[in-house]
Amino acid sequence: MHCRNTTVGIPGLVAGLSGGERKRCSIGVELICDPKVLLLDEPTSGLDSVTSAKIVNLLQELSRMGRTVIYTIHQPTAEVLTYFDDLMLLAQGKCVYHGTMANSIDYFSSIGFECPAKYTPSDYYMTLMQDSVTSQILIKRWEKYLKHGTRTPHTVAIRLASSHTESASAKYLDEYITKFGSSPLIQFVEITRRRAVEITRDRLYVFASAMQALFFAIVVGLIFINLQDNVDGMTDRSAVLFMIAMNRCMSPAFLMLSVFHQSRSVYIREQQAGAYAPVLYHLGRLIA
Repeated sequence: MHCRNTTVGIPGLVAGLSGGERKRCSIGVELICDPKVLLLDEPTSGLDSVTSAKIVNLLQELSRMGRTVIYTIHQPTAEVLTYFDDLMLLAQGKCVYHGTMANSIDYFSSIGFECPAKYTPSDYYMTLMQDSVTSQILIKRWEKYLKHGTRTPHTVAIRLASSHTESASAKYLDEYITKFGSSPLIQFVEITRRRAVEITRDRLYVFASAMQALFFAIVVGLIFINLQDNVDGMTDRSAVLFMIAMNRCMSPAFLMLSVFHQSRSVYIREQQAGAYAPVLYHLGRLIA
């Protein structure tokens, strides 16, 4: 909670969240849409061992809430691996083992690669897979194990994944998937509120907008000063109302287009996650 109302920042340029806090923030952003399957690409990269363990422990807690969590990880520590329910080891883009961490020791021992006492299982597996010759042997042994070894839920899953036949239920899967998790009203309100918070944090923008509105009011006031109470005065008043309406409508639109490139990556990511409808996003930012 101590990070609340803190800007994310830009590493090396703008002060903000630390590396571990940024990782957890990214995970939290994805969880807003309440995905049933959470896919993460190396969520512990660039973090120390303590922070990495906290991140993985957080992901394990999320998986205990009925959510499938799948992520890749590079050179995990022994502590990190203890949080894994299922472990898939890849070498040269191919699988060399898929199963539980506890069964991995027995499997590697059965194919002639018993873990020495001076190694932890994770370090030993990484050492084996980093050697090109050994990794080829591991790939072949795993393929042989899939064909002739004991059937487990993991080996059956790999056999099914290798099949290109679409199941009958998969054909109708799209009909049961909801596009957005919230109503259009909630989407619009939250987008408008978020943009309003962004504006209030940018003091230079607030000052520039106030000065622009003041300058526009002075110019229009000087142009249409001393309006007469006749037909010409009515025409001038219509012109004033038209200029004010156009300024209030077009200025935010042009401003939104000019700064859209700054939030484009966030917009694309949230669109892919199904956070909101595109029209509500642009409408909310325009109103704010």
